[in-house]
Amino acid sequence: MLFSYRRKKSFKFVYLRPFNHFGPGQKKGFVVSDFCSQIALIEQGLIEPIIKVGDLSTYRDFLPIDDIVAAYEQVISQDIPSGVYNICSGTPLSIRYLLQKIIDLSYVRINIVRDENLFRPAEVKSFAGDGSKFQRATGWRPRYNIDSCLLETLNWWRKEVEPHAERC
Repeated sequence: MLFSYRRKKSFKFVYLRPFNHFGPGQKKGFVVSDFCSQIALIEQGLIEPIIKVGDLSTYRDFLPIDDIVAAYEQVISQDIPSGVYNICSGTPLSIRYLLQKIIDLSYVRINIVRDENLFRPAEVKSFAGDGSKFQRATGWRPRYNIDSCLLETLNWWRKEVEPHAERC
């Protein structure tokens, strides 16, 4: 509809499609926040040292939230052509890699247990974007380190965990 309206009314629009992203403050329901919140609870002794997982062999295109914010700042500060732009790294990471990196940051030993109930019936094995159009239009490039942002996210969850809650 936007393309059609633009042709008729000389309307300018920029539509951004951010791919998977994570960072401090992200709620549960997203893979990195789910892993980090569980590890924070485990470290406090509030749940058993077990993370139940589905299919860890899938790959997704992840960016730290700071890269997404930087992309939006680029759009606000520059006059770029109308269009739809992917905000992504172009490099898929495995969910297994992300989980292992987060576990490596933990203070305690954590076991990973496969739970068939967490497998999705129709899972796309690998999904990555092509952000070259946006990169050409703005000069934007991902610049934040995934591992550092994983630690920031885990530390945020550590602060969120209630240290005086009932222990298991």
